[in-house]
Amino acid sequence: MQKIYLKQKQLSRSENIDIKTRIQMLKKLKTIIKENEEAFFLALKKDLNKHKNETYLSELAITYEELNLAIKKTNKWAKAKRIKSPFYLIGSSSKTIFRPRGHVLIISPWNFPIYLTLSPLISAISAGNRIMIKSSEHTKHTSELLIKLLNENFDANLIYCADTSLESAKWLLDQKFDLIFFTGSTTVGRIVYEKAAKHLTPVVLELGGKCPVIVDESSNLKLMVDNIFNAKILNLGQTCIAPDYLVVKKTQINDIINLFKGKMQEFKNHSEMAKIINESHINRLRDLSDNTFSEHEIIFKEVNFDDKSMSQEIFGPFLPFISYETEEDLKKILIEMESPLAIYVFSKNKKFIDNIFSYAKSGSFVVNDSVGYVANYNLPFGGVGNSGIGRSHGYAGFKCFSYEQGYFKRNFLHNLKLQSHPYTDKKLNLIRKLMK
Repeated sequence: MQKIYLKQKQLSRSENIDIKTRIQMLKKLKTIIKENEEAFFLALKKDLNKHKNETYLSELAITYEELNLAIKKTNKWAKAKRIKSPFYLIGSSSKTIFRPRGHVLIISPWNFPIYLTLSPLISAISAGNRIMIKSSEHTKHTSELLIKLLNENFDANLIYCADTSLESAKWLLDQKFDLIFFTGSTTVGRIVYEKAAKHLTPVVLELGGKCPVIVDESSNLKLMVDNIFNAKILNLGQTCIAPDYLVVKKTQINDIINLFKGKMQEFKNHSEMAKIINESHINRLRDLSDNTFSEHEIIFKEVNFDDKSMSQEIFGPFLPFISYETEEDLKKILIEMESPLAIYVFSKNKKFIDNIFSYAKSGSFVVNDSVGYVANYNLPFGGVGNSGIGRSHGYAGFKCFSYEQGYFKRNFLHNLKLQSHPYTDKKLNLIRKLMK
C-alpha cells in the first residue's frame, strides 16, 4: 500500500488525468456496478439483511443517477469560466479553472456501504484526482466485493481500495493527502480532522446529528406518519438523515402515536426489515430506550429533553416525541439543539414554515418530506457545525474534489504609471477619482 500511495502522490504532481479518461473511467464504473448487481444484493443481504428492493433504491439507483450526471456534465464543469476584469486592468483577461485537488482519500461508512463509497468516488474521478479508499470493516461482504471490483478493474495508479483493517485506516490517516473525504460519526470525524490538521489537509466531513421532525396543527398527520415511518424503517433507522425525534403539539401526541402503532402492525416481525449492524449498537439502543428496544419494531415514546434518548444520535428504530404548546416553546427547543444534517417540517402554514426557517440552523431544510430530498443530486448535501463540513453530490461534489484557480493574463505589456514609483500627490488624487 505504501508503494501505491507514493506512486499516486508522485503522479498527482506530474501527470494530469484528461477529461476523456475521466469520462471513460466513469462509464467503466457504471458497467462494473451493472454487471455485479446480484453480487451487491447478496453482499448487503449478508451484512445488513437489506432486501434487494431497498438496496437498489437506496444504494444503486442514486449511484447510477450521479454517474449519469457526471458522465454528461464533467466536460462542462471542468471548462474555464471567464471573469470580468475592472476598467483599471484594461488590457488584461481573467478566468477561473477548477483543478483537481490531486491525491485524495475517501473513508466510507457501513450504513450505506455502496453509495457512500461510490458517490464521493464519482466526484473524485470527475474532478481528475488519484484516489485511495478505505471502506468499512463492519460490512465485510460488501467491502470485500468493492475492494475486489475496484482493484481488479482500475489501474492502482488511479484508484486503489485498501483493506478494511484498523491498521490500514491508521496508516492512511498519518499520510499527507490533498483532501480527505470522511463519512461517519462525529466522534471519529473529530479524529480525522485532528489527523488532517497536522498536514493542513482540507477535509469534507459528512457526519450526522439528531434530525428533528417538526409538526404543527395544519399538517396532514396520516401522510406525515406514513412518510416518517418509511424513513425510519429504511435501513432500520441506521441513516445519518433519519428522523431522530418528533417535535409536536401537545394536543397531537395521542393521535400521532396511534397512527404510528397502526403502521407498525403492518410491519411487525417482517422478514424484509434490515438488521442492526452489531451487538455493540444493539446494547447502545437498549440503553437509550430503557430496554424497550426490539430489532423487529420501531418504538415510539414521549420524552423530555433530559431523557437519555436525547443525548446522542439514535441511529436505530426508536423514535422519541417532544411536545410544545406555543411557537415560542418550539423556538427555544430548536435554538438550543446542535445543528443537524436536516430539519423536516410538516405543515401547510407558510408563516409557520418561514418562521422556523429564519432561526433553525441545519445542513438542509425540508418541507413536507424527509429523507427523499437526498435523491435530488442537484442539491448540495452536507452538514453544518456538528453535522459536518463541506458539500457533496453532483456539481457540489465535483467542486468539493477540486480547487478553483484564478488565471490572470496581460494581453499586452504596459505599466500604469499611476501605480509606479515615484509616488506623488498628483497620482494619488487621480487614483482617488478613478477608484472611490
